[in-house]
Amino acid sequence: MTNKTEQITAKQYQELIRKSPVDKKGRIAISKALPEYREKIIEPIFNKEVESLTIEIPFVLPTLNEYIQSERSHWAAAADLKKNATEAVIFACRGKQGIIDPNGLYDLEIHWIVPNNKSDSDNIFQGIKYILDGIVKAKIISNDGRKNVRNISHTIETVKEKYLVTVNLIKTNNQ
Repeated sequence: MTNKTEQITAKQYQELIRKSPVDKKGRIAISKALPEYREKIIEPIFNKEVESLTIEIPFVLPTLNEYIQSERSHWAAAADLKKNATEAVIFACRGKQGIIDPNGLYDLEIHWIVPNNKSDSDNIFQGIKYILDGIVKAKIISNDGRKNVRNISHTIETVKEKYLVTVNLIKTNNQ
């Protein structure tokens, strides 16, 4: 069993990503590759002065069409797809716990960088489900309901051979 207060460094993070197995579509299977890091989430002690937080997710999140296809093949395939995507977001949140108030009200600005124009924007934006679930499970915010998340805005950019999702949580003054 690992020590729950243990954190991983950026160098260790990069090494884990490099060694992680990849599926046919280039996704890193976090739940299969890094199960020992599930226990490394610490309880947050937040800084009330910090008004925003940026999380970078370098993993390919499934599109809506991919999720529907897996649902049609077998319910367990879809569950596994969602679990892997959510755990990828949890992994990207390592070290970010306790920076912002987990009970605050936030606006989310999500910037998607995708390698091509093959998927429709609405198919890509479906990844917000995995992002919000992962942020909650990583204890960045306490809930993904409307008491904690007010507005969500998306931008999308195509950069050849690059995939990155940047999530900005911005604290709002309206409670």
